[in-house]
Amino acid sequence: MLEEVRRSRSAQTGVLTRLNNEIRTLIENEEEVEKLIEKRASYERIWKRFIDIHEEYFILLVNEHDKEAARHSYLEQIEKKLNLESLIKEQFNKRNGEVACSSKVSEQSSKSS
Repeated sequence: MLEEVRRSRSAQTGVLTRLNNEIRTLIENEEEVEKLIEKRASYERIWKRFIDIHEEYFILLVNEHDKEAARHSYLEQIEKKLNLESLIKEQFNKRNGEVACSSKVSEQSSKSS
């Protein structure tokens, strides 16, 4: 049972890493917001699964060294998630600012016509 849960937790960690990288690529390439929103939703679904599996895994651990390693890995995942959320928020703020600026330019140019 422990080994099965460990493998499942590891798989979820891998998927989180892949989605994290895909989201960062979407941001770097300034892809459509809809794609970013979809990937973020996928990331959140996998995050919830990871949390559930991590909790199950942690309960099954008996060795303190293993528990500490699991805690450390969990904290690393939280840090990655927080960094990603900050990057996403920054990107949305940037894009909203660009939309607001372009709207103001459009309004000004139509007034001067």
